[in-house]
Amino acid sequence: GVFLSNENQPLLLDRGDRRYCGIRCDAVETADYFRAIGAELRAGGSESFYHYLLNCDLEDFDEHTKPFETDERRELIDAASPAPLRFWEEWREQLLPLPYCCCRAQDLFLAFRAWCSQTGERFVPNETAFGLALRSQEGTWFRKERPRIIVGEDKATRPICYMLVGDDIAGGAELPVQSQVTRFRDAAEEYLKQQRAVKL
Repeated sequence: GVFLSNENQPLLLDRGDRRYCGIRCDAVETADYFRAIGAELRAGGSESFYHYLLNCDLEDFDEHTKPFETDERRELIDAASPAPLRFWEEWREQLLPLPYCCCRAQDLFLAFRAWCSQTGERFVPNETAFGLALRSQEGTWFRKERPRIIVGEDKATRPICYMLVGDDIAGGAELPVQSQVTRFRDAAEEYLKQQRAVKL
């Protein structure tokens, strides 16, 4: 099917969408442009285009063919993406003043809340929903009842969840993880301070 709309977001496309292609055609053309189209139609343009479609080579096209990737399609997907995934992508692509490294889930969530305040997100999920939204992304959620990764107040025996990303965690080495957790926390605290200053 074909959907025509004047809306900036006519459809909600998820990241795994395999059905829709997006094309923006809102340019305002001149009168000469439309006169040329009229002349083409009067000269048999409709019939010629129909003939082209009937004879177009579709040998490699079947029910499993993915839609063309266009800027407009990507914009629709980004617009419909939940806030945690957009935050994750900006973090992973190093568009935020936060190192992409291992960190405490709680620190990551606090940074996410600051990001939501900066970007004007109206509906901010709680920490549990935030974690669930990121489960499908790269990295590993690591939970320790009595953590050996000691960083600041983590000396408590309460369960602590970590987000492990990057290549420095191979073999379970904990020293690189501890260093990364500290580095992320320091950057997150500075990020939160900056957001509070802007808010004030």
